[in-house]
Amino acid sequence: MKMIMPLVSSAAGIISLEIAEGQQVAPGQLIARIKLDDESSIKIAEPFEGKFPMMGPPTIVGSSTDQKYNDSLQSLLLVLAGYEHSVEENISRLLSSIDDPELALRQWQQAISAIKARMPSDLVKKLDVIIERYEESLMQGVGSDPAATFSMRLTPRSLPFPSDAVLNTIDEFIENASQADQMQLQITLEPIISVAYIHQGGREAHASRIVRQLLDKFLVVEEVFNTDAQLSDIIEDLRHKHKGAPQEVLDIVVSHQSLPTKCKLLNGLLSAAIMPNPQKYRTYLRRLVALESKGAQEVALKAKHLLEHSMLADLRAAVARSLSGLEMFHASDISDVEVEKKKKRHHNSLPESELAALIESDVVLESSTRLVRKATKQEGLFSGLEKVDETLEDKMSTLVQAQAAVEDPLASLLDHPDSDIQWRAVETYIRRIYSPYLLESSLKLQSAGKSILATWCYVEPVGTAAAAACNMKSDLHFGIMVILQSLSQFPATVTAAAVAVADARKYYNCTMASKNTMHIALVGSGDAILRLSSNASILFKEMKGRLTRGRSFDEDMYNSSESDGELLTPGMNFLSSLKSAAASAVAAEGSLLKSAGFDTVSFVRPAGKVLPQRFGFLWNDDDHVFDLVEQKRRKGLWQVEPPIANLLDLQKLKGLASLYCPSRTRQWHLFVVTEKTGVRTAALRRVFLRGLVRKLDLDPESRGDNLGMCTGVIKAIKPHLTAALEELERAQFDDTSRARSADWAHVYLSVLPTCLPSAGKDLGHAEMAGALRTATAEVLLQCGSLLRRTAVSCWEMRIAAVDGTAWRICVSLPSGFESDLEHIDIYREALDQSGQAVYAPQPAAGARPGPLAGHLLGKVYGPLETLQRKRLSARRLRTTYCYDFPALFETALREVWANTGSHIPASAKLLEVQEYVLNETALQNGKSIWNVDLVPISRPPGQNNVGMIAWIWTIKVPEKPDGRQIVVIANDASHSAGSFGPKEDAVFKAATELGLKRKLPIIYLSVNSGARFGLAEEVRSKFKVAWTNDSDPAKGFQYLYLEDADYENIKASVKAEAFVTEYGEKRWILTDVIGAEDGIGAECLSGSGAIATAFSKAYHEGFTLTFVTGRAIGIGAYLSRLGHRVIQRVDQPIILTGYAALNKLLGKEVYTSHMQLGGPKVMGNNGVSHCLVEDDVSGAMAIIKWLSYVPCQIGGPLPIKKAEDPVDRDVTYYPEKEEKLDPRAAIAGKKSTESGESLLGMFDDGDWSELQAGWAKTVVTGHARLGGIPVGVVAVEVDTVSMNVPADPGDATSSEKSVAQAGQVWFPDSALKTAQAIQEFDLEGLPLFILANWRGFSGGMRDLFDGVLQNGARIVEALRVYKNPIYIYLPPKCELRGGAWAVVDTKINPERIEMYADTTARGGVLEPEGMVEIKYRDRQLIKTIHRLDPVVQALKREGDNASTSPAAKHGNESAIQARQQTLLQPYRAVAVGFADMHDKAERMRAKGIVRKVVPWKNARRFFYWRLRRAVVEDALAHSILATQDSMSFAEAKDMVAGWYCETSGSSDMDSPNTDWGQEVQELRKFVEWSESESGRIQSKIEVLQAKSATRILKEFMNSELGPVNALVEAIKEISQNLHTEGSSISSADSKALDVLKDTRDKLLKLTME
Repeated sequence: MKMIMPLVSSAAGIISLEIAEGQQVAPGQLIARIKLDDESSIKIAEPFEGKFPMMGPPTIVGSSTDQKYNDSLQSLLLVLAGYEHSVEENISRLLSSIDDPELALRQWQQAISAIKARMPSDLVKKLDVIIERYEESLMQGVGSDPAATFSMRLTPRSLPFPSDAVLNTIDEFIENASQADQMQLQITLEPIISVAYIHQGGREAHASRIVRQLLDKFLVVEEVFNTDAQLSDIIEDLRHKHKGAPQEVLDIVVSHQSLPTKCKLLNGLLSAAIMPNPQKYRTYLRRLVALESKGAQEVALKAKHLLEHSMLADLRAAVARSLSGLEMFHASDISDVEVEKKKKRHHNSLPESELAALIESDVVLESSTRLVRKATKQEGLFSGLEKVDETLEDKMSTLVQAQAAVEDPLASLLDHPDSDIQWRAVETYIRRIYSPYLLESSLKLQSAGKSILATWCYVEPVGTAAAAACNMKSDLHFGIMVILQSLSQFPATVTAAAVAVADARKYYNCTMASKNTMHIALVGSGDAILRLSSNASILFKEMKGRLTRGRSFDEDMYNSSESDGELLTPGMNFLSSLKSAAASAVAAEGSLLKSAGFDTVSFVRPAGKVLPQRFGFLWNDDDHVFDLVEQKRRKGLWQVEPPIANLLDLQKLKGLASLYCPSRTRQWHLFVVTEKTGVRTAALRRVFLRGLVRKLDLDPESRGDNLGMCTGVIKAIKPHLTAALEELERAQFDDTSRARSADWAHVYLSVLPTCLPSAGKDLGHAEMAGALRTATAEVLLQCGSLLRRTAVSCWEMRIAAVDGTAWRICVSLPSGFESDLEHIDIYREALDQSGQAVYAPQPAAGARPGPLAGHLLGKVYGPLETLQRKRLSARRLRTTYCYDFPALFETALREVWANTGSHIPASAKLLEVQEYVLNETALQNGKSIWNVDLVPISRPPGQNNVGMIAWIWTIKVPEKPDGRQIVVIANDASHSAGSFGPKEDAVFKAATELGLKRKLPIIYLSVNSGARFGLAEEVRSKFKVAWTNDSDPAKGFQYLYLEDADYENIKASVKAEAFVTEYGEKRWILTDVIGAEDGIGAECLSGSGAIATAFSKAYHEGFTLTFVTGRAIGIGAYLSRLGHRVIQRVDQPIILTGYAALNKLLGKEVYTSHMQLGGPKVMGNNGVSHCLVEDDVSGAMAIIKWLSYVPCQIGGPLPIKKAEDPVDRDVTYYPEKEEKLDPRAAIAGKKSTESGESLLGMFDDGDWSELQAGWAKTVVTGHARLGGIPVGVVAVEVDTVSMNVPADPGDATSSEKSVAQAGQVWFPDSALKTAQAIQEFDLEGLPLFILANWRGFSGGMRDLFDGVLQNGARIVEALRVYKNPIYIYLPPKCELRGGAWAVVDTKINPERIEMYADTTARGGVLEPEGMVEIKYRDRQLIKTIHRLDPVVQALKREGDNASTSPAAKHGNESAIQARQQTLLQPYRAVAVGFADMHDKAERMRAKGIVRKVVPWKNARRFFYWRLRRAVVEDALAHSILATQDSMSFAEAKDMVAGWYCETSGSSDMDSPNTDWGQEVQELRKFVEWSESESGRIQSKIEVLQAKSATRILKEFMNSELGPVNALVEAIKEISQNLHTEGSSISSADSKALDVLKDTRDKLLKLTME
């Protein structure tokens, strides 16, 4: 799209262009110069040739500790306010000042010197003694060095300031003072109390308070910007929040703009002040981790590391407590008395909220362990450890079975100095990592000098289960763990292991030839641990060089885990050396290890850390050596021990370059794979989540039978699945996580407890598979939204059975919306003929084997298929892939049915799809693409070569359970970004015409990038340039040309002229580029015009609804408006051109996003968007709800459903005495603010859908139901609302405007909204209810200029042509006056409009006050006073008496005048009351301008039966009109009324003499008559049809073609019309078609004879 913008000069002159016409303009480029007619009219800027003034000296900072402290703290606060200061220097100065004991002393001296003269002398003496004692303590040990004496910084630094002694002395003195003096003392002593309190708890507590202050100042600003909203929206919200205080908004924005500098400050604080003890700051760390802005990612990442470190430290303490029996956690020692003292000391100087925060911070300092324990428990860190065990064995068993990830804490205790804890840690660690496949009786622990040696036997999980399924036994494997102080002990360890393996082979009579595992825990320190044997030392240099070549160990470790980096595990260079040394040791003993059957050697180094360091070696059969895992780029696969890796199926990731991303609690393991297939393709981020379920809480009721057990197991897995998905969601939305913004996720859960029953006679494998499949489908339905949010495409579970076998449940979720059984496959682990473990299909009854049938269990994951890549490309645009919309709508349909209380089984299909494409045969035959029809096709998703998809869907909805059809058109966002080319336009146009032909609603799912454009690539790659000056291309070019050979190859793509140069070279000068590819130029614009007119026609002749599920640009935006009805996602824009193009045009960065141009704040408030939704599922539900009000076929019967809200009830909502009518409460009811009971409105409860709520707020429009009958509703807002006109950033002179609009008045926008709503409801075939309450139109100059008159006329026109019943009702306390009445009067459309009023409603030309001002002025009021007032009458009689003297008469006249003035105001009220009586409902009824007076309380039952009668009457009238061409609609209604009177004997129900209650009875009788006499009514209609057929036949007989030929032509036409209905024709129509064809053939034969 292009934009034309005028550049206006404020001064006159001659303009000379600096650039050629049509040349692209760059930002800052000079476009033109202007020679002014009057150069003195402006002032030209001139360069400054003077000198800047000398800068003054910098602020002088003293050298004392307190001066440095104050200056550095102030500087850091200024940094947080957005100013530039040295961050590192000030942090260092601040912390060193706080760490200096001189600081407290100097601050005390300054504080007390200011108030000492006003302090009691006794108190001064006591405090001086305390401070002098403190000073003496500081001076001790200094010696006679004068410098040391002067500089107290050389004194012992551990001595805290005596805050407690000072505070206790002050408290005691205040308590002993008189009641009158206590308050004054408190105020006087506040400075020194503050100093004492600040330094209470020592320097660490003081530093903690300062750090908290800085963190609060940082977070209070950045949390404001921590949203997905645009910057402009955030600032706008700030302006409203701080209305009247622009400086506060400016301060916040200026501070945020310095985010990089502030983050530098935060990183310094995290490293220097928080890292030593992060537990104290856990609340702040959580807030920092939650920051999502790009500038704060580094801070969030470091905070995340510290938070995890603090949490895992708590877990380690809990594990140590379980192994030792010690209680590691204690309650707070702070007492209520101390809290009260703190409050008392500071009640004058601090606000209550700030005081509470300070006291709370002290509680955290003094009892941080207790508070941290509570928080981490809530996060699931201690899952399974809550149980209080009595014996040590029970505690160890709890650690083995707990869901909490205690592997790392146990490993960190392998070097514990307490030998008892160390032995228990070794045993528990082995049992934990090998559970439940450890042979418990084989576990032996023994002492080997200072080391511990443990041996055991175990079975391999997958191989064992697969063998059990084939009734085979699996081999045992051997494991050994040794605690080593040095690698020099490794050869002896290997020798001992070989001997132990040999003994085990004999004892268990098995080979143990492979898959044995050795675990080495290196607990030494320093150089001793690196000491090697003689053989290993020889290999050390070579091995170290080979391991570190190309990439350092530091980088490998950082890349293998996002949390195990330098921050938490310092000393990485030492770890690199350790790996080299260990590799040498393993290589030296490699042959002996392999001969003993060891394929794996795993090293762990506790080093007393929370997170132990792990690395390992695997046997390489190709090279016959042990390889370090990281050397083979299998990053992250050694973050867990080998047996756990086997349980997690990590062998499937061996072929992928995966990066490890641990979960917050370490219970779940995330591996991130970045996949890129080509240079131009976007990299895809795949996340594999693995987890072990160690404990299941089975429902006791599920243990009754085997089938119930299967269901119970799946239900028990659901909480673990939810926890895993929540952790995945947290990682995906965490900007510091490698798993952020994942495109595709795979979840694998391995359930360790043996819980599934074994198959037998009473329970076959197929029955078990069916039960597991059904239960999984129920969990899938419950967790569907969470699975979609986390982009899970595959979900797999491994569950062990009691017979030793294992089942695999695989759920395929390619689109994320699958919820049926077809995508759930059941397998068992088994061995194939070659002895390898495979997925053995175990389908349920009636199901087919899944796609993994026969695949190896350990097969490495392959790259994503093309279809999945298309899905992900659409997901990158934050929308749904077009072929996934059917599954999405099925999900929405299930929610719609669930909201009705109906249970739809997972196997039920609620949506059937038939895709349509352009008729390729017709295209091949040369038919124009614009005249080709659509034909049905069956093909897999993603096989399309056109970026526009068309379907006919059959959806089963509550109001049409057997299904209704709709035409759906969708852009394919994965095909050229959803742009419109000629083929896309042709499909759109043909699908729109198909919908009109079949009279079906048309739904357009919009996600596009406007009309397609491009360049002829075959020409671009070959053209050459003839420069004006070959040596200086800047002087321009003469022409573009092709060489002769190139021209011959692509001459169909260009228009060119032959030219021979002076050197004899033949060139083809390009004049036009045609291009071989269609759809790169203006032809796309022509297609845009074609679809624009087609969609506009569809709106006026059918039903159109657009769902903007992705960005809608250019023609996509126009289509949204041409179809009128628009549902817009709140995160997707509707724009004409992109913001970047506009910025380029304007030459500066004005707009920041598409949302700023066409987001919901624009389109939701200007009438384009009718409804705003959060996501695609909500949008689908909104579409389904909208369709529920619309006939299944255009012109068909209304979709009436059974009303749950009783028809025969009162309207219980009524405005309070001083309250005006709330339109929404009148429609849908509301909750009483006093009693809380439901006050019901006029329409069905819970069935109101408001449309265009953000636009023209003085009018309320929407859909509702009355007794199950869908209707359109227009109501009136009574309160004053604001119309906000946003400022345009592209116009520096514009500003935001807020225009107040009074209620009950039509303004230009609300009049237009009313007219559009009436038009849309009519096209939808809905009856219309107008709850009228208007006082008139706003007729000011601006409103007239904005079109209030034109839009008011549109209301009249919309009502005039309305084809459905219209009911205008004046509810209680409502009025209709002046021009407002004129545009809704019944005479506009007397056949359709009926008007009613409540008893309290009013209607008239003017309001009573206005009527009195004109028609009952003071002169008439005086006459009334003279006529009615006895005093005035007496005075007049006295004055008229002939005997009355002139003076008396004059006095009487004065008295009458005075009396008149006294009574004038009361009689004005009388006049208003009198005028008001002319506006009441009964007068309106008497004059025939309202049909009846219907009390509000009974309005629902009256209008329901009135509407029922109209629906029946209209249907019968239309049936009659179909047989009578010359009959009017009113005559058809009269015929229906005649039938009713004839057969029922009732009188005319439209008599104005009956009251509303009598009419309801008559209406009920009419409806009952139509139902009971339906057969007789149908017979009458058939008689009319027969008469019509006779008349038509007579016309045929008199036709110029001849009677028989005319009849043949008529039959041809009828049969053709039936035939075009295609698959939608009914069986009756099909029979009729056969009869017509047979008749036609007979008649043709007759004519031939």
